[in-house]
Amino acid sequence: MIRIRRSRPRPLRRPPKPRARLEVELLEHRNLPSTGTFGLTALVQVSDPNPLPAPSPSSPTVFPDSEVEPQIAVNPVDTRQAVAIWQQDRFRSVGGARALVVSATANGNDPTATWSAPAPIPWFNSTDPLNSIDPVTGQGYARYTDPWVSIAPNGVVWATALAMTPTGPVPGHTAVMVLKGSIAVSASGVATVTWDSAGPTTLIRDDAPTGTNPADLANDKEMVIADPTNSNNVFVVWDRLNQPDAVEDFNAAHGRSFREDMMFARTTNGGMTWDGGNYPAAVAGYPASDITNFQPNLSAFGNEIVVQPDGTLVDVFTRGSGSGNQKPQADHNVIGVMRSIDHGSTWSGITTGPGIEALDVTDPDTGALVRSGDPLISVAVDPNLRSTAHPNGGNIYAVWADGRFSNFTHDDIAFSMSTDGGLTWSAPVKVNQTPTTIPAGDQQAFTPTVAVNSDGTVAVTYYDFRNNDASKGLLTDYWIVGGSPTNPAGWTEVPLTTSSFNMENAAPTSRGYFLGDYQGLAAAGTSFYALFAQAGSSTSDPSNIFFRDPPPAPGVSVVLHLAGDPGSLLAPETTAYLFASGGLTEDLSFLAGGYVPAGNGPHSDDVYASSDFEKPSDDGRLSLAADRLFANSGDTIFSNGLGSDVAFVSLD
Repeated sequence: MIRIRRSRPRPLRRPPKPRARLEVELLEHRNLPSTGTFGLTALVQVSDPNPLPAPSPSSPTVFPDSEVEPQIAVNPVDTRQAVAIWQQDRFRSVGGARALVVSATANGNDPTATWSAPAPIPWFNSTDPLNSIDPVTGQGYARYTDPWVSIAPNGVVWATALAMTPTGPVPGHTAVMVLKGSIAVSASGVATVTWDSAGPTTLIRDDAPTGTNPADLANDKEMVIADPTNSNNVFVVWDRLNQPDAVEDFNAAHGRSFREDMMFARTTNGGMTWDGGNYPAAVAGYPASDITNFQPNLSAFGNEIVVQPDGTLVDVFTRGSGSGNQKPQADHNVIGVMRSIDHGSTWSGITTGPGIEALDVTDPDTGALVRSGDPLISVAVDPNLRSTAHPNGGNIYAVWADGRFSNFTHDDIAFSMSTDGGLTWSAPVKVNQTPTTIPAGDQQAFTPTVAVNSDGTVAVTYYDFRNNDASKGLLTDYWIVGGSPTNPAGWTEVPLTTSSFNMENAAPTSRGYFLGDYQGLAAAGTSFYALFAQAGSSTSDPSNIFFRDPPPAPGVSVVLHLAGDPGSLLAPETTAYLFASGGLTEDLSFLAGGYVPAGNGPHSDDVYASSDFEKPSDDGRLSLAADRLFANSGDTIFSNGLGSDVAFVSLD
């Protein structure tokens, strides 16, 4: 709350008047879990209605109304805006879905955030006339998978997809595509994504050599990242199966005698042209390059690039070796890292980190598989330059499912950090807070995702079965845990699901019940936006996508602070009013100066003010300036106040 009392000001050129005397609270003590809990907005369903026509009865087994594997990106220009993308109508076998679907919001920090109606992305939609054409078959691609989305500092949206047409029992005719778009907000406040009419750029297209395993040279697990330090730069990375010439047949797919190469493409001019850095094109006519060209028995799986605050690219992946028959504790999977200090023109050799000792996730009641995405890892970077205020700036954090903490009876969630750009890593620690007093099968935790907010707070989301019981079905929940990266033992955990759902209603794919190999989590200033799938109420509605904003609880008070004089002259005055995340808390009028210092996130979103704080006489509507600058919790307003004291307001 705001405590106001009269104070005796220093002599001024004008008579003193009542002013807000400010309570002291250090900003670095405001990290989300410091209050002992995450505040949660309402759980909002983003998916439905299904925008696709009913599938043909002759189609391979497909699960209509299954929405899985979501990703989310936040607009750094305005963190209330976010874009969600997911798979629509998942197939039982081989992989992929009928289309990738998009939705957007312009008020993601509102307790009842509204999302646009789901819309299939035209070129990533097998049911659409604009469906991308497979040049070998002459037909549109049959399936799309591995959705990913990122938003550049100039607000441009970048989405990627893996297109494929099955060849027998395996993926074939695979292509990696990237598409450019923009967010439009209507007068009524509804956000939508408009895609570039030129369509996607195909970064690579591959087919196995005639007479060999059709899965050879199959592309997989692409992701896109827009450079938060430069809007012109966008990077796409993925892996490609590459079987040894001597054993290019179906039997090679049953072991690890094949390799997976790290593939890469980039633009440095906002999408006008694409290349693979200073490496030759892997396939003639397409820009992507093969960066690793690993030797047999080595693979790079699930690549994710993070961009450090100084612009260094760090590609973190699961480095596999051996036949795949070893026990998890044999460490045949480890963290692998490659770095680029020249925006992807060249890459370093591979350094390695801790082992990734993941187990299969199974239904503890029936033994059926649950596809959990292991041994994928999720990676995030602290967006701040390292400084006294941000001692963890530039740190890289990785999470994955791991059996080491339970003596390999079940998976928990492992967390490791690198303070030197991925060259070395801390010993993994367990961060999920699943009770250890329940049966081991119900302790299984899986599919973790990590993000870092502008304060340097780390958050991790994951599923577990802690609320499962003897009744029919597999009760499952989705959780968020987080806090200071240097004190995981003190992290706070809360559920993102409002009630347990039955995993057995999820699409039963050939590798288990499926909600996605990964889920969505993104920082929005000091908040986090979580986007995740949960199984539906019946097998006829297998799964849906939900959104939740776990910032400091909406409706908490604006907190006032004291600070020293920044010694900055203030520009002409304009009026604005303050809102905390999720709604109006206190109507405070101030005269905002035009000087904008370094912000607390990837863009400058703090502003100096030059008046005393007073109650406004109007209805407290946001002015345009406040609407743009103070949509996030955690934004700060500086005032020169009275004399040399400087007040600043922080939205908690």
